[in-house]
Amino acid sequence: MNLTFLPFFTRAVAIALQEHAFLNASVDGDSIVYHPTVNLSLAVDTEKGLMLPTLRDADSKTIVDHAKGIVDLATKARDGGLKSDEISGGTFSVTNTGSGGTLFDTPIVPSPQVGILATCAIVKKPVVVKGPDGEDVISVRPMCYLPLAYDHRIVDGADAARFLQTVKRIIEAGEFESEPRPVSTHAPRHRWLVRPHRHCFAAVVEVGRPRCRLAGPPRGARTTGVCLGSPGRHR
Repeated sequence: MNLTFLPFFTRAVAIALQEHAFLNASVDGDSIVYHPTVNLSLAVDTEKGLMLPTLRDADSKTIVDHAKGIVDLATKARDGGLKSDEISGGTFSVTNTGSGGTLFDTPIVPSPQVGILATCAIVKKPVVVKGPDGEDVISVRPMCYLPLAYDHRIVDGADAARFLQTVKRIIEAGEFESEPRPVSTHAPRHRWLVRPHRHCFAAVVEVGRPRCRLAGPPRGARTTGVCLGSPGRHR
């Protein structure tokens, strides 16, 4: 199995959505539905156009589960083997536009969801870091932008920023556990009245220099920037 950087992002998103449950939601008529589990819609580029297969229960899956699930869903999407339950029920979306070399993107929120995160290309950039004596020094680091688009009827800008900071912290810490965290019990399925006009906004965070650690067989994989191995064709 070719382990790319994408499972690390999807796992980080799944963890962050447990803490920021307002983004793990959808609009149903005049109501907001908050979902108790995370089902990630993953954008896949196929010959027939863009498809959004669903990685179900992403919050209860390990990094290895995410990697296998992404490969399986992308293969089925391109071969026409997706079942109906594999292209429905998504609660949040992730699109890997960086696989095509995109440095920055503004993804469109797929209705009825309220948020989508793009993972852009990982490139080396000069950044200011602390030197051995606490002084500012310029160093070259692999960096990546993570743009987030969201429905402003449900998600405030400050809340979106806090979600991005959580994703950033998880990625840069690189401490991905072999077993997933317990599913949050604080995100029951609720419905709330929403305003009638749809407004989408975008936020972005830049991620760099993670310390990736894995348990199990993938430990020997080569670490490069925010990925293990090289980016594949998965979107």
